[in-house]
Amino acid sequence: MAIWYWLMRIEEANGKIISSESKWMLESLAHLPPEDLHKLSTPDLVLRLCSARAHLQALQAQHYELREDHLSRLVEAGIVCRSN
Repeated sequence: MAIWYWLMRIEEANGKIISSESKWMLESLAHLPPEDLHKLSTPDLVLRLCSARAHLQALQAQHYELREDHLSRLVEAGIVCRSN
């Protein structure tokens, strides 16, 4: 959601009209730290977007590792159940 929020803010900075409800909803769903998000310049918005994308990639990599660990534990549990 953070990526969508920063993309919306960049579009707004480029002149697109965004409703306050949309801004509020994405801001709340993105779980952004409490700070003055509405006074950022366009380069700052782009930096935040890049940071959000990097954070997403890190989480996706971690997700793969956690999924592999979870599946291996399920296999081990299945083997233990069959042996009993």
